[in-house]
Amino acid sequence: MLKKIVKLLFEPKLLVQKVIDKITFNFSKIGYSESKYLKEQIDLFNELGLDYLESANQLSDIYETYPDLKDPMSSCHHNLFAALSRKYKFEKILEIGTHNATGTALLSKLFPESKITTLDLPDNHPLFLSTYSRNNDNGLSFIRNRDKRLSNLSKIKFKQINSLSLTFFEENFDLIWVDGAHGYPVVTSDIINSIRMVKKGGFVLCDDVFKNVKKNDGMYRSIASYETIKSLSTANLINYYLVYKRVIKPYAAPKLRKYIAVLQK
Repeated sequence: MLKKIVKLLFEPKLLVQKVIDKITFNFSKIGYSESKYLKEQIDLFNELGLDYLESANQLSDIYETYPDLKDPMSSCHHNLFAALSRKYKFEKILEIGTHNATGTALLSKLFPESKITTLDLPDNHPLFLSTYSRNNDNGLSFIRNRDKRLSNLSKIKFKQINSLSLTFFEENFDLIWVDGAHGYPVVTSDIINSIRMVKKGGFVLCDDVFKNVKKNDGMYRSIASYETIKSLSTANLINYYLVYKRVIKPYAAPKLRKYIAVLQK
């Protein structure tokens, strides 16, 4: 915490942005209608031929049995996974960005017959250590918990590699979840490699898609995903759909809104 405070004091622009973000967050709560955005989300899922409410019921059952898999921020990529599992059987799934492996575990519950490959940077990679405060004792605990969760899963292949290495992958997958670095050049490479590797009729899902941000960075906030997706669509290489990342208050408000992209070629 002290390091963060010192960093903000020596980088006034960061402090100003923090203040602006806080003000935007609080103003977005005013008049927020969760029921309105939930209805819109249900309609967005319907456009994909998926049932949001059925997915929510399915997830409730899973969370009751495996409470550690519940997303405290209620990200709707869990709903997408669940809704797809009710309609499709996937032989092979690729996850780009293992993080703490809760997403991997959820995929294994929803698609018990699928072979799942999950990728993340090596534990000693500087970028891995510098994100999510993993360059201290928290990092050791994070790795232990992740590895324990992975060890309890079957049909999981965990690879510690840079996702740029996918350039040389020759495997094909039915479902690919893109949740690594969100900025240039990595996310563009991840999306293009995923489109190349996904089977015809399969799905590529991309997390944390921003349509507009005033300041882009390489890891968290960037319009790189959206620009890459739009370029591929304009070239008639893919079809894409956007659903809300979250509908809980106040995250679907226009100023805070992020999306999950669903791509097919």
